[in-house]
Amino acid sequence: MIVVLSGEGPSDLGSCDNEQGWCRQPEFRQGPMICFVDKEVEQSIGYSLLDITPERYIFVSKQELVRAIQHLRENRKACR
Repeated sequence: MIVVLSGEGPSDLGSCDNEQGWCRQPEFRQGPMICFVDKEVEQSIGYSLLDITPERYIFVSKQELVRAIQHLRENRKACR
C-alpha cells in the first residue's frame, strides 16, 4: 500500500531531523496528521502501518520535491 500525503509542514505531517530534505525513521518526527491517517488506515486493513513498517515511511520536503522536478525538467530538455 502506498499512501501519499501533502501538508503544511511540521505541525501537521511532521519534519526531518537531518536537514537533507527527505528522511525515514528515526530522523522523521511524526506530526499529528500522520498518526490520524495511520489510525484510519488501521481501521481498514486491521493493523498500523507505523507499528509494522515504520522504516517504509518516507518524508520528502516541498523544497526537495521542487528540486527533483526541476532536475527532471532539465534532463527532459537535454534529451530533446
